Amino acid sequence: MANALVSPLLEQITRIITQQVHEEVKLVMGVEKEVHKVNSNLLAIQAVPEDAERRQLKEDAVKDWINKLKEVFYDIDDVLDEWSKAILKRQTDEEAKNEKVSKKMVCSFLPSPCFCFQKVIHRHDIARKIKEVSERLDVIAKERAMYGFELYRAIEETDRFISMIQRDKSMHGY
Repeated sequence: MANALVSPLLEQITRIITQQVHEEVKLVMGVEKEVHKVNSNLLAIQAVPEDAERRQLKEDAVKDWINKLKEVFYDIDDVLDEWSKAILKRQTDEEAKNEKVSKKMVCSFLPSPCFCFQKVIHRHDIARKIKEVSERLDVIAKERAMYGFELYRAIEETDRFISMIQRDKSMHGY
């Protein structure tokens, strides 16, 4: 009798866990797509700095938009730094592992499950952060269209906007 009650519950739990694992794997595997989406949004947004800078003096909503954009830029920078560090760490770990392997006989060809699981967790964490930043940038890109900024493609305006962010970053210690 208990088996008749427990079995459907176990099947449901297994189905939920399988679906969750599938979603998590899709997230990690889809990180490159998210990075391309972030890059695309940044390219679209970088064309408006002069108009936004000029309008922020008169329009509080534009000033808020620029502040949100700066926050996302800082977060993107942080996530990309974390991703770069993870890549370098992985390369360093692999080089160290290869060096150890060449110095001694290896008993097992399979890596430790803990080590593999740890790498997956870290990749998942970075993928989740990239997806979150990408979603925030999507909202900002939609708001950019809502404000109807004039588009500029000149390099100097983009450089000016970037220097404005860097100046603000150094003033606030980000």
